[in-house]
Amino acid sequence: MSAIKKLASQTAIYGLSSIIGRIVVWGLTPILTAKMEVAEYGIFNDLYAFVTYFLVILTFGMETAFFRYAGADKTNDKPYTQSLMFVTGLALVFVLLFTLGGPVIAGALGYADRPVLVMMVVWITFFDVVSSLPMAKLRHDERPIVFAALSLLNVFVTLLLNLFFIFVLKQTSAEYVFLANLIATIVKFLMLLVVSMPIMKVFEGKGKLLSKFAGIKLLPTSWKVDKPLMRSMAGFGLFIMIAGLFGMINQNADGNFITRIWGKIAKPYGPDEVMLTGAAMNGIYSANKKLAVFILLVTQAFRYAAEPFFFRHASQNKGRVVYAKVFHYFMLASLFAFLMISSYSKEFVSFRIFGFQLIDKKFWEGLNAVAPLMLSAVVWGAYTNLTIWYKLTKQVRFGILFSGIGVLLMVALFWIFIPIWGYLGAAYAMLITYTLMTVLVYLAGQRYFYIPYKMGRILLHTAIFIGCYLINLKIGGESLISGTSLQKLAICMLACGLSYAIERLSPIAWVEPKLPASNAEAKEELTE
Repeated sequence: MSAIKKLASQTAIYGLSSIIGRIVVWGLTPILTAKMEVAEYGIFNDLYAFVTYFLVILTFGMETAFFRYAGADKTNDKPYTQSLMFVTGLALVFVLLFTLGGPVIAGALGYADRPVLVMMVVWITFFDVVSSLPMAKLRHDERPIVFAALSLLNVFVTLLLNLFFIFVLKQTSAEYVFLANLIATIVKFLMLLVVSMPIMKVFEGKGKLLSKFAGIKLLPTSWKVDKPLMRSMAGFGLFIMIAGLFGMINQNADGNFITRIWGKIAKPYGPDEVMLTGAAMNGIYSANKKLAVFILLVTQAFRYAAEPFFFRHASQNKGRVVYAKVFHYFMLASLFAFLMISSYSKEFVSFRIFGFQLIDKKFWEGLNAVAPLMLSAVVWGAYTNLTIWYKLTKQVRFGILFSGIGVLLMVALFWIFIPIWGYLGAAYAMLITYTLMTVLVYLAGQRYFYIPYKMGRILLHTAIFIGCYLINLKIGGESLISGTSLQKLAICMLACGLSYAIERLSPIAWVEPKLPASNAEAKEELTE
Protein backbone atom coordinates (compact mmCIF):
# COMPACT_ATOMS: atom_id res chain seq x y z
CA MET A 1 0.00 0.00 0.00
CA SER A 2 1.44 3.41 -0.96
CA ALA A 3 2.07 6.01 1.76
CA ILE A 4 -0.77 8.23 0.52
CA LYS A 5 -3.28 5.38 0.34
CA LYS A 6 -2.24 4.25 3.79
CA LEU A 7 -2.68 7.77 5.14
CA ALA A 8 -6.08 8.08 3.47
CA SER A 9 -7.32 4.77 4.89
CA GLN A 10 -6.16 5.66 8.40
CA THR A 11 -7.69 9.12 8.15
CA ALA A 12 -10.99 7.52 7.18
CA ILE A 13 -10.90 5.16 10.18
CA TYR A 14 -10.03 7.89 12.69
CA GLY A 15 -12.57 10.27 11.20
CA LEU A 16 -15.33 7.68 10.97
CA SER A 17 -14.87 6.53 14.57
CA SER A 18 -14.99 10.13 15.79
CA ILE A 19 -18.06 11.02 13.73
CA ILE A 20 -19.92 7.84 14.70
CA GLY A 21 -19.11 8.57 18.33
CA ARG A 22 -20.46 12.12 18.08
CA ILE A 23 -23.63 10.92 16.34
CA VAL A 24 -24.28 8.20 18.93
CA VAL A 25 -23.78 10.62 21.81
CA TRP A 26 -25.99 13.15 20.01
CA GLY A 27 -28.57 10.38 19.78
CA LEU A 28 -29.00 10.64 23.56
CA THR A 29 -30.32 14.19 23.18
CA PRO A 30 -33.97 13.19 22.48
CA ILE A 31 -33.96 10.95 25.57
CA LEU A 32 -32.12 13.32 27.91
CA THR A 33 -34.24 16.33 26.94
CA ALA A 34 -37.42 14.29 27.34
CA LYS A 35 -36.53 12.77 30.70
CA MET A 36 -34.44 15.45 32.42
CA GLU A 37 -35.67 18.72 33.85
CA VAL A 38 -34.57 21.79 31.90
CA ALA A 39 -32.36 23.07 34.74
CA GLU A 40 -30.86 19.61 35.30
CA TYR A 41 -29.93 19.37 31.63
CA GLY A 42 -28.33 22.80 31.95
CA ILE A 43 -26.28 21.65 34.97
CA PHE A 44 -25.04 18.62 33.01
CA ASN A 45 -23.91 20.76 30.06
CA ASP A 46 -22.37 23.40 32.32
CA LEU A 47 -20.18 20.92 34.19
CA TYR A 48 -19.30 18.87 31.13
CA ALA A 49 -17.72 21.99 29.61
CA PHE A 50 -15.31 21.99 32.56
CA VAL A 51 -14.24 18.45 31.63
CA THR A 52 -13.09 19.78 28.25
CA TYR A 53 -11.08 22.60 29.88
CA PHE A 54 -9.44 20.31 32.43
CA LEU A 55 -8.54 17.80 29.72
CA VAL A 56 -6.74 20.42 27.65
CA ILE A 57 -4.86 21.76 30.68
CA LEU A 58 -3.80 18.39 32.09
CA THR A 59 -2.78 16.77 28.80
CA PHE A 60 -0.61 19.90 28.41
CA GLY A 61 -0.10 19.48 24.69
CA MET A 62 1.89 16.31 25.40
CA GLU A 63 0.17 14.28 22.69
CA THR A 64 1.49 16.68 20.05
CA ALA A 65 4.86 16.87 21.82
CA PHE A 66 5.08 13.07 21.78
CA PHE A 67 4.39 12.98 18.02
CA ARG A 68 7.03 15.63 17.40
CA TYR A 69 9.79 14.13 19.55
CA ALA A 70 9.13 10.50 18.63
CA GLY A 71 8.95 11.23 14.90
CA ALA A 72 8.72 8.11 12.77
CA ASP A 73 10.90 6.05 15.14
CA LYS A 74 8.69 3.39 16.74
CA THR A 75 11.56 1.94 18.78
CA ASN A 76 12.33 5.10 20.78
CA ASP A 77 10.21 4.79 23.94
CA LYS A 78 11.63 7.81 25.74
CA PRO A 79 9.28 10.51 24.39
CA TYR A 80 6.27 8.31 25.17
CA THR A 81 7.49 7.44 28.67
CA GLN A 82 8.33 11.04 29.58
CA SER A 83 5.04 12.45 28.26
CA LEU A 84 3.02 9.68 29.98
CA MET A 85 4.77 10.30 33.32
CA PHE A 86 4.25 14.05 32.98
CA VAL A 87 0.49 13.95 32.35
CA THR A 88 -0.03 11.17 34.92
CA GLY A 89 1.76 13.29 37.52
CA LEU A 90 -0.35 16.33 36.63
CA ALA A 91 -3.52 14.24 36.83
CA LEU A 92 -2.59 12.89 40.28
CA VAL A 93 -1.90 16.40 41.58
CA PHE A 94 -5.24 17.51 40.10
CA VAL A 95 -7.12 14.73 41.91
CA LEU A 96 -5.28 15.47 45.17
CA LEU A 97 -6.13 19.18 45.03
CA PHE A 98 -9.81 18.51 44.40
CA THR A 99 -9.91 15.81 47.09
CA LEU A 100 -8.44 18.15 49.71
CA GLY A 101 -10.32 21.26 48.61
CA GLY A 102 -13.41 19.61 47.14
CA PRO A 103 -16.11 21.51 49.09
CA VAL A 104 -14.42 24.87 48.52
CA ILE A 105 -13.91 24.25 44.78
CA ALA A 106 -17.46 22.91 44.40
CA GLY A 107 -18.74 26.09 46.05
CA ALA A 108 -16.63 28.25 43.75
CA LEU A 109 -18.16 26.50 40.73
CA GLY A 110 -21.65 27.01 42.18
CA TYR A 111 -22.29 23.42 43.29
CA ALA A 112 -21.69 23.54 47.04
CA ASP A 113 -24.91 21.55 47.53
CA ARG A 114 -23.86 18.82 45.04
CA PRO A 115 -20.12 18.21 45.52
CA VAL A 116 -20.43 14.64 44.21
CA LEU A 117 -21.06 16.09 40.73
CA VAL A 118 -17.77 17.97 40.84
CA MET A 119 -15.86 14.90 42.04
CA MET A 120 -17.31 12.85 39.18
CA VAL A 121 -16.05 15.52 36.77
CA VAL A 122 -12.63 15.21 38.44
CA TRP A 123 -12.45 11.42 38.07
CA ILE A 124 -13.77 11.45 34.49
CA THR A 125 -11.01 13.94 33.69
CA PHE A 126 -8.39 11.82 35.48
CA PHE A 127 -9.12 8.61 33.57
CA ASP A 128 -9.41 10.48 30.27
CA VAL A 129 -6.04 12.15 30.87
CA VAL A 130 -4.17 8.97 31.80
CA SER A 131 -5.70 7.31 28.73
CA SER A 132 -4.75 10.13 26.36
CA LEU A 133 -1.08 9.20 25.81
CA PRO A 134 -1.73 5.45 25.31
CA MET A 135 -4.39 6.42 22.75
CA ALA A 136 -1.88 8.76 21.10
CA LYS A 137 0.67 5.94 20.97
CA LEU A 138 -1.84 3.76 19.14
CA ARG A 139 -2.01 6.48 16.48
CA HIS A 140 1.76 6.81 16.37
CA ASP A 141 2.19 3.04 16.04
CA GLU A 142 -0.39 3.04 13.22
CA ARG A 143 -3.03 1.02 15.04
CA PRO A 144 -6.17 2.77 13.74
CA ILE A 145 -8.39 -0.30 14.18
CA VAL A 146 -7.54 -0.61 17.87
CA PHE A 147 -7.86 3.15 18.37
CA ALA A 148 -11.29 3.22 16.72
CA ALA A 149 -12.46 0.09 18.61
CA LEU A 150 -11.56 1.56 22.01
CA SER A 151 -13.05 4.95 21.14
CA LEU A 152 -16.33 3.38 20.04
CA LEU A 153 -16.34 1.06 23.08
CA ASN A 154 -16.28 4.15 25.28
CA VAL A 155 -19.17 5.69 23.36
CA PHE A 156 -21.39 2.61 23.39
CA VAL A 157 -20.77 1.87 27.09
CA THR A 158 -21.82 5.46 27.82
CA LEU A 159 -24.94 5.04 25.70
CA LEU A 160 -25.99 1.71 27.20
CA LEU A 161 -25.43 2.86 30.79
CA ASN A 162 -27.49 5.99 30.21
CA LEU A 163 -30.32 3.89 28.80
CA PHE A 164 -30.05 1.52 31.78
CA PHE A 165 -30.16 4.32 34.36
CA ILE A 166 -33.01 6.16 32.64
CA PHE A 167 -35.33 3.31 31.62
CA VAL A 168 -34.53 0.60 34.17
CA LEU A 169 -33.53 2.50 37.32
CA LYS A 170 -35.71 5.53 36.41
CA GLN A 171 -32.90 7.92 37.34
CA THR A 172 -32.70 11.18 35.41
CA SER A 173 -30.46 13.40 37.54
CA ALA A 174 -27.14 14.76 36.27
CA GLU A 175 -25.33 12.50 38.76
CA TYR A 176 -26.36 9.40 36.82
CA VAL A 177 -25.42 10.89 33.44
CA PHE A 178 -21.95 11.62 34.81
CA LEU A 179 -21.78 8.18 36.44
CA ALA A 180 -22.36 6.59 33.02
CA ASN A 181 -19.52 8.69 31.61
CA LEU A 182 -17.23 7.82 34.51
CA ILE A 183 -17.77 4.08 34.19
CA ALA A 184 -17.20 4.26 30.42
CA THR A 185 -13.87 6.12 30.86
CA ILE A 186 -12.75 3.54 33.44
CA VAL A 187 -13.66 0.71 31.05
CA LYS A 188 -11.62 2.33 28.27
CA PHE A 189 -8.65 2.78 30.63
CA LEU A 190 -8.82 -0.86 31.74
CA MET A 191 -9.07 -2.05 28.15
CA LEU A 192 -5.93 -0.06 27.32
CA LEU A 193 -4.17 -1.94 30.10
CA VAL A 194 -5.51 -5.29 28.87
CA VAL A 195 -4.49 -4.85 25.22
CA SER A 196 -0.96 -3.87 26.30
CA MET A 197 -0.44 -7.02 28.38
CA PRO A 198 1.78 -9.83 27.04
CA ILE A 199 -1.14 -12.29 27.14
CA MET A 200 -2.60 -10.49 24.10
CA LYS A 201 0.26 -11.95 22.02
CA VAL A 202 -1.70 -15.22 21.86
CA PHE A 203 -4.04 -13.58 19.35
CA GLU A 204 -1.24 -13.00 16.87
CA GLY A 205 -2.00 -14.94 13.72
CA LYS A 206 -5.51 -15.85 14.93
CA GLY A 207 -7.24 -13.80 12.28
CA LYS A 208 -6.93 -10.30 10.89
CA LEU A 209 -9.13 -8.55 13.46
CA LEU A 210 -7.76 -10.28 16.56
CA SER A 211 -4.19 -9.86 15.35
CA LYS A 212 -4.70 -6.11 15.38
CA PHE A 213 -4.80 -6.29 19.20
CA ALA A 214 -1.59 -8.32 19.55
CA GLY A 215 1.87 -6.94 20.20
CA ILE A 216 0.76 -3.53 21.47
CA LYS A 217 3.23 -1.87 23.84
CA LEU A 218 1.51 0.76 25.94
CA LEU A 219 3.16 0.05 29.30
CA PRO A 220 6.46 1.95 29.73
CA THR A 221 9.61 -0.17 29.85
CA SER A 222 11.13 2.27 32.35
CA TRP A 223 9.78 4.97 34.68
CA LYS A 224 13.10 6.82 34.86
CA VAL A 225 12.75 10.58 34.46
CA ASP A 226 14.82 12.23 31.73
CA LYS A 227 14.73 15.82 33.01
CA PRO A 228 16.15 17.57 29.90
CA LEU A 229 13.79 15.71 27.55
CA MET A 230 10.75 16.17 29.78
CA ARG A 231 11.52 19.87 30.22
CA SER A 232 11.90 20.32 26.47
CA MET A 233 8.65 18.46 25.72
CA ALA A 234 6.76 20.41 28.38
CA GLY A 235 8.06 23.70 26.95
CA PHE A 236 6.78 22.73 23.51
CA GLY A 237 3.49 21.41 24.88
CA LEU A 238 2.82 24.59 26.87
CA PHE A 239 2.06 26.60 23.71
CA ILE A 240 -0.13 23.81 22.35
CA MET A 241 -2.03 23.75 25.65
CA ILE A 242 -2.59 27.52 25.70
CA ALA A 243 -3.85 27.55 22.10
CA GLY A 244 -6.06 24.52 22.80
CA LEU A 245 -7.50 26.03 25.97
CA PHE A 246 -8.32 29.30 24.22
CA GLY A 247 -10.00 27.32 21.43
CA MET A 248 -12.01 25.22 23.88
CA ILE A 249 -13.17 28.33 25.77
CA ASN A 250 -14.22 29.92 22.48
CA GLN A 251 -16.39 26.89 21.70
CA ASN A 252 -17.80 25.92 25.11
CA ALA A 253 -17.79 28.86 27.52
CA ASP A 254 -21.16 30.27 26.42
CA GLY A 255 -23.15 27.89 28.63
CA ASN A 256 -20.86 28.50 31.62
CA PHE A 257 -21.39 32.25 31.39
CA ILE A 258 -25.15 31.96 30.84
CA THR A 259 -25.44 29.87 34.02
CA ARG A 260 -23.45 32.30 36.17
CA ILE A 261 -24.35 35.71 34.71
CA TRP A 262 -28.10 35.03 34.67
CA GLY A 263 -27.76 33.58 38.17
CA LYS A 264 -29.57 31.14 40.45
CA ILE A 265 -32.59 33.36 41.04
CA ALA A 266 -35.32 32.91 38.41
CA LYS A 267 -35.97 36.05 36.36
CA PRO A 268 -38.48 36.73 33.55
CA TYR A 269 -37.18 36.18 30.03
CA GLY A 270 -38.59 36.70 26.55
CA PRO A 271 -41.89 38.20 25.36
CA ASP A 272 -43.82 35.66 27.46
CA GLU A 273 -41.70 36.53 30.53
CA VAL A 274 -40.98 32.91 31.35
CA MET A 275 -39.24 32.62 34.74
CA LEU A 276 -35.80 31.06 34.22
CA THR A 277 -32.76 30.43 36.37
CA GLY A 278 -29.31 30.47 34.81
CA ALA A 279 -29.20 26.65 34.79
CA ALA A 280 -32.60 26.42 33.09
CA MET A 281 -31.62 29.02 30.50
CA ASN A 282 -28.42 27.10 29.79
CA GLY A 283 -30.43 23.88 29.46
CA ILE A 284 -32.68 25.44 26.80
CA TYR A 285 -29.73 27.00 25.00
CA SER A 286 -27.55 23.85 25.10
CA ALA A 287 -30.32 21.63 23.73
CA ASN A 288 -30.87 23.88 20.71
CA LYS A 289 -27.13 24.31 20.21
CA LYS A 290 -27.06 20.57 19.43
CA LEU A 291 -28.50 21.37 15.99
CA ALA A 292 -25.27 23.15 15.10
CA VAL A 293 -23.42 19.87 15.60
CA PHE A 294 -24.23 18.91 12.01
CA ILE A 295 -22.02 21.68 10.64
CA LEU A 296 -19.38 20.99 13.30
CA LEU A 297 -19.31 17.33 12.22
CA VAL A 298 -18.74 18.41 8.63
CA THR A 299 -15.95 20.70 9.82
CA GLN A 300 -14.37 17.93 11.90
CA ALA A 301 -14.53 15.38 9.09
CA PHE A 302 -13.11 18.02 6.76
CA ARG A 303 -10.18 18.63 9.10
CA TYR A 304 -9.31 14.93 9.30
CA ALA A 305 -9.15 14.69 5.52
CA ALA A 306 -8.02 18.21 4.56
CA GLU A 307 -5.02 18.86 6.81
CA PRO A 308 -2.90 15.97 5.50
CA PHE A 309 -4.16 16.88 1.99
CA PHE A 310 -3.02 20.49 2.46
CA PHE A 311 0.41 19.47 3.70
CA ARG A 312 0.84 17.12 0.73
CA HIS A 313 0.17 20.04 -1.65
CA ALA A 314 2.31 22.54 0.28
CA SER A 315 5.27 22.45 -2.13
CA GLN A 316 3.32 22.08 -5.37
CA ASN A 317 3.18 24.97 -7.82
CA LYS A 318 -0.61 25.19 -7.85
CA GLY A 319 -1.07 24.38 -4.16
CA ARG A 320 -2.45 27.78 -3.25
CA VAL A 321 -5.14 27.60 -5.90
CA VAL A 322 -6.10 24.20 -4.49
CA TYR A 323 -6.46 25.70 -1.00
CA ALA A 324 -8.66 28.50 -2.37
CA LYS A 325 -10.90 26.06 -4.27
CA VAL A 326 -11.29 23.81 -1.23
CA PHE A 327 -12.28 26.78 0.93
CA HIS A 328 -14.72 28.04 -1.71
CA TYR A 329 -16.70 24.82 -1.99
CA PHE A 330 -16.47 24.09 1.74
CA MET A 331 -18.18 27.43 2.40
CA LEU A 332 -20.90 26.74 -0.16
CA ALA A 333 -21.66 23.38 1.45
CA SER A 334 -21.69 24.92 4.95
CA LEU A 335 -24.00 27.75 3.89
CA PHE A 336 -26.42 25.26 2.38
CA ALA A 337 -26.45 23.31 5.68
CA PHE A 338 -27.05 26.56 7.58
CA LEU A 339 -30.02 27.46 5.36
CA MET A 340 -31.69 24.05 5.52
CA ILE A 341 -31.32 23.42 9.26
CA SER A 342 -32.13 26.99 10.31
CA SER A 343 -35.18 27.12 8.01
CA TYR A 344 -36.53 23.78 9.23
CA SER A 345 -35.38 23.90 12.87
CA LYS A 346 -38.88 23.50 14.32
CA GLU A 347 -39.76 20.75 11.86
CA PHE A 348 -36.54 18.90 12.71
CA VAL A 349 -36.88 19.07 16.50
CA SER A 350 -40.53 17.96 16.36
CA PHE A 351 -39.59 14.88 14.32
CA ARG A 352 -40.18 11.71 16.37
CA ILE A 353 -37.77 8.79 16.74
CA PHE A 354 -39.10 5.80 18.69
CA GLY A 355 -41.67 8.08 20.30
CA PHE A 356 -39.16 10.79 21.27
CA GLN A 357 -38.94 14.19 19.65
CA LEU A 358 -35.47 15.15 18.48
CA ILE A 359 -35.51 17.85 21.17
CA ASP A 360 -38.30 17.79 23.72
CA LYS A 361 -40.98 20.49 23.46
CA LYS A 362 -40.06 22.15 26.75
CA PHE A 363 -36.79 23.29 25.11
CA TRP A 364 -38.36 24.79 21.96
CA GLU A 365 -38.42 28.28 23.39
CA GLY A 366 -34.74 28.49 22.44
CA LEU A 367 -35.24 27.74 18.73
CA ASN A 368 -34.70 31.42 17.91
CA ALA A 369 -31.03 30.89 18.85
CA VAL A 370 -30.53 28.15 16.24
CA ALA A 371 -29.87 30.46 13.26
CA PRO A 372 -27.11 32.56 14.92
CA LEU A 373 -25.59 29.37 16.35
CA MET A 374 -25.64 27.71 12.94
CA LEU A 375 -24.11 30.78 11.32
CA SER A 376 -21.48 30.80 14.09
CA ALA A 377 -20.65 27.20 13.20
CA VAL A 378 -20.26 28.21 9.53
CA VAL A 379 -17.90 31.05 10.46
CA TRP A 380 -15.97 28.76 12.83
CA GLY A 381 -15.55 26.33 9.94
CA ALA A 382 -14.21 29.19 7.80
CA TYR A 383 -11.77 30.15 10.56
CA THR A 384 -10.60 26.55 10.93
CA ASN A 385 -10.04 26.33 7.17
CA LEU A 386 -8.16 29.63 6.97
CA THR A 387 -5.74 28.71 9.78
CA ILE A 388 -3.90 26.39 7.39
CA TRP A 389 -1.41 29.15 6.48
CA TYR A 390 0.16 29.44 9.93
CA LYS A 391 0.34 25.65 10.25
CA LEU A 392 2.12 25.38 6.91
CA THR A 393 4.53 28.18 7.78
CA LYS A 394 5.01 26.93 11.38
CA GLN A 395 3.88 30.24 12.90
CA VAL A 396 1.61 28.76 15.56
CA ARG A 397 2.00 31.92 17.67
CA PHE A 398 -0.70 33.43 15.47
CA GLY A 399 -3.10 30.71 16.56
CA ILE A 400 -2.55 31.68 20.21
CA LEU A 401 -2.90 35.38 19.34
CA PHE A 402 -6.18 35.05 17.41
CA SER A 403 -7.70 32.61 19.93
CA GLY A 404 -6.64 34.85 22.83
CA ILE A 405 -8.23 37.90 21.22
CA GLY A 406 -11.34 35.80 20.66
CA VAL A 407 -11.51 34.77 24.32
CA LEU A 408 -11.18 38.36 25.56
CA LEU A 409 -13.80 39.70 23.15
CA MET A 410 -16.22 36.84 23.79
CA VAL A 411 -16.05 37.19 27.58
CA ALA A 412 -16.59 40.96 27.32
CA LEU A 413 -19.59 40.47 25.02
CA PHE A 414 -21.06 37.81 27.33
CA TRP A 415 -21.04 40.25 30.25
CA ILE A 416 -22.69 42.93 28.08
CA PHE A 417 -25.19 40.86 26.08
CA ILE A 418 -26.38 38.06 28.41
CA PRO A 419 -27.99 40.33 31.08
CA ILE A 420 -29.93 42.06 28.28
CA TRP A 421 -30.74 39.28 25.79
CA GLY A 422 -30.07 36.06 27.73
CA TYR A 423 -29.02 33.07 25.64
CA LEU A 424 -29.62 35.03 22.41
CA GLY A 425 -26.95 37.44 23.62
CA ALA A 426 -24.53 34.52 24.05
CA ALA A 427 -25.28 33.23 20.54
CA TYR A 428 -24.65 36.64 18.93
CA ALA A 429 -21.52 37.14 21.05
CA MET A 430 -20.11 33.92 19.58
CA LEU A 431 -21.03 34.97 16.04
CA ILE A 432 -19.35 38.39 16.43
CA THR A 433 -16.25 36.82 18.00
CA TYR A 434 -15.83 34.13 15.35
CA THR A 435 -16.30 36.74 12.62
CA LEU A 436 -13.52 38.93 14.04
CA MET A 437 -11.19 35.91 14.44
CA THR A 438 -11.87 34.91 10.83
CA VAL A 439 -11.17 38.41 9.54
CA LEU A 440 -7.90 38.55 11.50
CA VAL A 441 -6.65 35.15 10.36
CA TYR A 442 -7.56 35.99 6.76
CA LEU A 443 -5.81 39.36 6.72
CA ALA A 444 -2.67 38.02 8.38
CA GLY A 445 -2.66 35.01 6.08
CA GLN A 446 -2.76 37.20 2.98
CA ARG A 447 0.29 39.01 4.33
CA TYR A 448 2.40 35.99 5.28
CA PHE A 449 1.11 33.23 2.98
CA TYR A 450 -1.06 34.61 0.19
CA ILE A 451 -3.84 32.33 -1.06
CA PRO A 452 -6.17 33.59 -3.85
CA TYR A 453 -9.45 33.25 -1.94
CA LYS A 454 -12.46 34.81 -3.66
CA MET A 455 -13.89 36.51 -0.59
CA GLY A 456 -16.12 38.86 -2.56
CA ARG A 457 -17.84 35.89 -4.18
CA ILE A 458 -18.13 34.09 -0.81
CA LEU A 459 -19.73 37.17 0.78
CA LEU A 460 -22.21 37.35 -2.12
CA HIS A 461 -23.21 33.71 -1.59
CA THR A 462 -23.47 34.34 2.16
CA ALA A 463 -25.83 37.28 1.58
CA ILE A 464 -28.02 35.11 -0.69
CA PHE A 465 -28.32 32.27 1.83
CA ILE A 466 -28.94 34.57 4.80
CA GLY A 467 -31.53 36.51 2.79
CA CYS A 468 -33.38 33.33 1.87
CA TYR A 469 -33.30 32.21 5.52
CA LEU A 470 -34.94 35.50 6.54
CA ILE A 471 -37.68 34.89 3.97
CA ASN A 472 -38.24 31.39 5.35
CA LEU A 473 -38.35 32.83 8.88
CA LYS A 474 -41.32 34.96 7.79
CA ILE A 475 -43.04 31.93 6.24
CA GLY A 476 -42.85 29.94 9.50
CA GLY A 477 -44.40 26.46 9.73
CA GLU A 478 -44.11 23.48 12.07
CA SER A 479 -44.66 20.32 10.00
CA LEU A 480 -42.48 18.79 7.30
CA ILE A 481 -45.67 17.76 5.49
CA SER A 482 -47.36 21.09 4.85
CA GLY A 483 -47.72 23.88 2.32
CA THR A 484 -45.38 26.15 4.26
CA SER A 485 -42.73 23.42 4.21
CA LEU A 486 -42.92 23.27 0.42
CA GLN A 487 -42.71 27.07 0.20
CA LYS A 488 -39.55 27.07 2.31
CA LEU A 489 -38.08 24.28 0.21
CA ALA A 490 -38.69 26.40 -2.90
CA ILE A 491 -36.82 29.31 -1.27
CA CYS A 492 -33.92 26.99 -0.36
CA MET A 493 -33.77 25.74 -3.93
CA LEU A 494 -33.88 29.36 -5.14
CA ALA A 495 -30.79 30.12 -3.04
CA CYS A 496 -28.98 27.10 -4.48
CA GLY A 497 -30.09 28.05 -8.00
CA LEU A 498 -28.85 31.61 -7.66
CA SER A 499 -25.48 30.47 -6.33
CA TYR A 500 -25.16 27.90 -9.09
CA ALA A 501 -26.06 30.48 -11.74
CA ILE A 502 -23.45 32.89 -10.40
CA GLU A 503 -20.77 30.19 -10.51
CA ARG A 504 -21.76 29.11 -14.04
CA LEU A 505 -22.34 32.55 -15.62
CA SER A 506 -19.29 34.13 -14.04
CA PRO A 507 -16.77 31.30 -13.59
CA ILE A 508 -13.76 32.02 -11.42
CA ALA A 509 -10.40 32.16 -13.18
CA TRP A 510 -8.22 30.22 -10.77
CA VAL A 511 -4.67 31.43 -11.45
CA GLU A 512 -1.64 30.78 -9.28
CA PRO A 513 -0.64 34.26 -8.04
CA LYS A 514 2.68 36.03 -8.31
CA LEU A 515 3.86 36.17 -4.73
CA PRO A 516 5.23 39.17 -2.84
CA ALA A 517 8.66 38.74 -1.25
CA SER A 518 7.43 37.49 2.15
CA ASN A 519 5.21 34.89 0.49
CA ALA A 520 7.93 33.76 -1.91
CA GLU A 521 10.24 33.20 1.06
CA ALA A 522 7.53 31.15 2.76
CA LYS A 523 7.16 29.04 -0.37
CA GLU A 524 10.93 28.43 -0.52
CA GLU A 525 10.85 27.25 3.12
CA LEU A 526 8.05 24.81 2.32
CA THR A 527 9.89 23.30 -0.63
CA GLU A 528 13.13 22.78 1.29
